[in-house]
Amino acid sequence: MRVLVNFVRKQYFMDFCLAELQALCELQNIKVHLNYGNFNVEEDWVHYIDLPSIEAAKLICSRAVLVKNIVKVYSEGKTYGDLLKIEENSELRQEEKDLKTFKFSVDAKGKSLE
Repeated sequence: MRVLVNFVRKQYFMDFCLAELQALCELQNIKVHLNYGNFNVEEDWVHYIDLPSIEAAKLICSRAVLVKNIVKVYSEGKTYGDLLKIEENSELRQEEKDLKTFKFSVDAKGKSLE
């Protein structure tokens, strides 16, 4: 399950974000690969990772100090049309069958939406 980890933006702790996340995953026996090479502590406060389940995300959030939230990623795209290209058998479609309502929430960090 692909998720986006949103870190608390504290300038003096940014170099410790991934280390805390790695330590919590090891503590809870959660298999995860963190890409340290693509993480710029001066600019990045979000990071994509793959988690095995929602329960793993809940365990991480319950113990983390520097994790603001973890958001499940259903689709990505550069345009709205790309975003809506969701396969029929995708995880979102399966969950959508049980829901009565659904909404997209779009957040832009440091950019304007056009």
